Amino acid sequence: MRLYTEYQEGRDGDGAGAGMRRWLLGMALAVGLAGANASGATGGEVLVTDPKDMADSSGDIRSIGARVRGDVLFLSMTVDGVAAPSVGQTPEGMSNRYYYHWLLDTDNNPATGRSNAEYEGNATGVTQPIGAERVVMIGWRDGRPNGVEVYDPLDEGTTILADFPFLASGNSLTAVVPLSALGLVRGQTFGLAAFQEGASDGWAVDWTESVVLTADGPPGTVARVGDPADLGDPSGDIRSIAAYAQGDRVVLWMSVHGVAAPSVENTPAEKSNRYYYHWLLDTDNNPATGRSNAEYEGNATGVTRAIGSERVIMIGWRDGRPNGIEVYDPLDEDTAILTGFPFQVGGNSLVAVVPMSALGVVRGQTVSLSAFQEGASDGWAVDWAESVEWTIDGPDIPVAAVADPKDMADPSGDIRGITAHVAGGELHLSMTVDGVAAPSTANTAEGMSNRYYYHWLIDTDNNPATGRSNAEYEGNATGVSRPVGTERVVMIGWRDGKPNGIEVYDPLDESTAILTGFRYHAAGNTLTAVIPLEALGVALGQTVSVSAFQEGASDGWAVDWIESAELTLTSDEASMAPVAVVEDPEDMGDANGDLKRIEATLAGGQLVLRMTVYGTILPAVEDTAEGMVNRHYYHWLLDTDNNPATGRSNAEYEGNATGVSRPVGTERVVMVGWRNGNFDGRQVYDPLDEDTVILSGFEVEHSGDTMEVRLPLAALGLSLGQTIAVSAFQEGASEGWKVDWMESAELTLSEGGASGIDLATVFEGDAYGFSIRLEDEGARQLDPASVQVALNGTAVTSEATKTGGLTRVTGVHGTLLPANSTHTLRLTASVGGEVQSRDFVFLVGPYTVLPAAGRLSTVNTAHGGFVVYVTQISSDQTADGAREVHGGVAELAERQLRGELAPEGGSPYYNEANLEWEGPWKGDPTVVEGVINWYELAPGDSASLNFPDDDPFPHQYATTAEGRVIEILTYLELSAGSHKLGLYSESGHKATAGLSATGPVLSLFDNSEDPTRVPTYFGRNQFFDVVAPEAGYYPIRVLWFHRYRRQEPGAILELFSVRDRGLHLLNDTTNPLAIRAYRAGTLLTPGVEQPEIQISREAGGLRVVWTGALEAAATVQGPWQVIAQESQSPMVVPTTDAARYLRSRRD
Repeated sequence: MRLYTEYQEGRDGDGAGAGMRRWLLGMALAVGLAGANASGATGGEVLVTDPKDMADSSGDIRSIGARVRGDVLFLSMTVDGVAAPSVGQTPEGMSNRYYYHWLLDTDNNPATGRSNAEYEGNATGVTQPIGAERVVMIGWRDGRPNGVEVYDPLDEGTTILADFPFLASGNSLTAVVPLSALGLVRGQTFGLAAFQEGASDGWAVDWTESVVLTADGPPGTVARVGDPADLGDPSGDIRSIAAYAQGDRVVLWMSVHGVAAPSVENTPAEKSNRYYYHWLLDTDNNPATGRSNAEYEGNATGVTRAIGSERVIMIGWRDGRPNGIEVYDPLDEDTAILTGFPFQVGGNSLVAVVPMSALGVVRGQTVSLSAFQEGASDGWAVDWAESVEWTIDGPDIPVAAVADPKDMADPSGDIRGITAHVAGGELHLSMTVDGVAAPSTANTAEGMSNRYYYHWLIDTDNNPATGRSNAEYEGNATGVSRPVGTERVVMIGWRDGKPNGIEVYDPLDESTAILTGFRYHAAGNTLTAVIPLEALGVALGQTVSVSAFQEGASDGWAVDWIESAELTLTSDEASMAPVAVVEDPEDMGDANGDLKRIEATLAGGQLVLRMTVYGTILPAVEDTAEGMVNRHYYHWLLDTDNNPATGRSNAEYEGNATGVSRPVGTERVVMVGWRNGNFDGRQVYDPLDEDTVILSGFEVEHSGDTMEVRLPLAALGLSLGQTIAVSAFQEGASEGWKVDWMESAELTLSEGGASGIDLATVFEGDAYGFSIRLEDEGARQLDPASVQVALNGTAVTSEATKTGGLTRVTGVHGTLLPANSTHTLRLTASVGGEVQSRDFVFLVGPYTVLPAAGRLSTVNTAHGGFVVYVTQISSDQTADGAREVHGGVAELAERQLRGELAPEGGSPYYNEANLEWEGPWKGDPTVVEGVINWYELAPGDSASLNFPDDDPFPHQYATTAEGRVIEILTYLELSAGSHKLGLYSESGHKATAGLSATGPVLSLFDNSEDPTRVPTYFGRNQFFDVVAPEAGYYPIRVLWFHRYRRQEPGAILELFSVRDRGLHLLNDTTNPLAIRAYRAGTLLTPGVEQPEIQISREAGGLRVVWTGALEAAATVQGPWQVIAQESQSPMVVPTTDAARYLRSRRD
């Protein structure tokens, strides 16, 4: 490994020391690991613990942890003593020289990277070694940082990232490193371990065990902006700023190129220990309002992205102490909005925690952030940072907070406020004082004693009558108005500038420590402690009370008591955006394309999609397994309406069943192609229109086995609150283009927080109305009488019915909702005696209102089915051998149906489906009494992907279906409301309202705009929505036109409707959910006998049977003449007669 001190030694010219260092490294000891504990986690905190096994407590690792927030990894390390001691805090006989290292195995493979099983020729003794691809190092020497770097241990001479933000105080270090610098993406699995090598004890090394974890955590953006080294004094030279939200507070970071808040002795030579750090917040994100940072005191600042600040957050530092801790409006600088907010300083960073209310912001607000530092060095030179835009998001976690007035003589022990919240299964406690929380001896106020004992009091059963009461202390009343009964005390003692007791104990048994040496920071005006919930004897969901006191040697051991607050222990993960997760077994020959896991969640208004494979997800050519092909096409499938019956189903693919048990109906596909080590397509498209790209060239974060894509909801046609389903497949060139399919999971697009009604629910909403089905779960039973519904905030009428444990809530909108609009429907009901609510967001797509003029109120229900006309012009007639003449264009298909197409200069084509070549060109009508479920290869073969038991096409005389045009006429029995109709085919179609070609077009899929659309590669579902303004029988015409087949074995056509998340063939009399179809005309007066007419062939002519009077005309428009009465029925009309129209009539 690298000689971790050569940077400092090089600057000091300590060449002899470097040579001695090399010799000592060869004698380094692997210090024992007996009793070390490792536990896996996802987004947790303490992951690995380590026993006390070093002579120097300041370098003796006690635990390490990791946590992801946004695109940043927060790494923690706790030691048994002081993590980054001053020279005066160094234990006697030890050396103030420590080099802390976190080791990251980014591909989670101990066989790659640099192994920690050995170090410089010696076995380390770890039982779970990793292969590190990244090392994160913080060096500390003589009370100052000495090398802060990220590097690849196989290329130690190259620094990947230097001087990342870190905080070093108390017994802990916290490093803040972008995932990108570590070669990680969110969702990636990696290994984590650590070691510390210090100059004490002959450069003894402390090794920890490892843990495997997933780079994930609470949602929320970390706003970040960097700044170059451009000041003479590194301690005031801003390197970066950052911000994120935590509960109702904003956490602000600032790191510098040197030491953020140096002691006087750590101030660079000839510089002044006087620094004023400012974060600038543009709360309305408008550079034209507030105080602009484009100029300062009459001089241009040079920033390229100026902001207009409404709030300034300032931390002043002078002569090694705080000097002004304020939030103010820069247009009214003399009035402080907030003073003494919690802050910590240590290492190269400052951290401030400020309530959103003091900043005038709320969650969801978009702001801009910038910063500057003005110090006394270099003639009060000012360092300006650029700005970054930030939407305030993140986990909305409960935070218990208690404020306390200034009431002690010694400000360093005078509590100003405490907070408590849960994160990662641990209780995070903070305490802020009016002065310095853990002062050095020199920073102790005059006349005061440097001896402070800070205590948080936890009432674990939230009962002031149990545990140790804080109403009195040592026989004296404390004066608190809301006492607690304490079961656990968390104490940080501080004496003579050093820790003096770090313990958790039961106040009824003070002599027995439950936990010692927990992770804490003590810097600035604040102490923070992180305690596992189990050490406190509490669990998530429990409600506790929190209070505190500080007892110090100043003022005759005066005690500062504060009031209490309640806290329900809710994990930040409970407020995380929901995450849909699907896992898949190892089932492909090529590991590089073998899907292992997909995830989908929401962050910052974007859909975040992750995918993990068993090998490398985007491999280099040399990483491709022998015999496999470096060509992989990864697809996320998004069912945007969460309805498997709509969109493109993944139950089949290219004519084959996929075998998934929970199919989705995909409306959007997100594809990442990879070929020969490079991207080969990054697209979002509609699988029902694959040739039209919705979005392309988006960014793909990838590393090792995982990649991540972030896409705006709007680009996917999605909105917050909408529930979708997610699945995936990968198709690669290996193994004969074998496809790996995954199951699906549902996801409600939420930024987090309470989900409201969490019963199993199915929601459907459209332009006309809505339907919600909810299923009781045990004692959580829904009361239908309590149901209330609101649409877009306005109450609407609904009906709730309950059968067994199933409740169905239905309603009709007052007016039709406009097409292409988004709406929110809120359901409120009592569930298990508790009133709960849930929002359902739904999109209303395009639809057509069926004309009322064509509606029939009644029909002859004995005549169910369709009237069908079949025509065909194939290569048997075309001079050039063309397989058809309509070109997949609806207008030409209409002309073919009318017999108007003819070759140039030749006679008209004949209808190959009319073998007798008699009567109208399109032939006689065929009555289909059942369903339209046609397949060219039926009945010998069946295309049972949607519906089994296919029928052959009518008039299927030819050996091919090429060049066919078929007209289908019917009346559909529709209830009032919205109906989704569809068809499955690879061919073109035109659906119209009414029975003529000129009726309103309901759906059109042809080659009129793109000559390559029809036929599609394989058959696919096509859908269209209609609204029946009132119940009745509506005439519908479908024109279907087939060019030639591509990949389907034969032509196919199915007509169906969608209801209750399923497909149902039109006129399926065996299916109660199917829409019935009829081929009869109107009954003008119910109960009155209507005329009828039937025509059939017989030798020498057409046999006509009728009731009423028989009329004839040369055209359908008339004039009509009576040619026979009912008594003359039947009659035979010779086929040699001129063509004419017949009808029957009864007056």
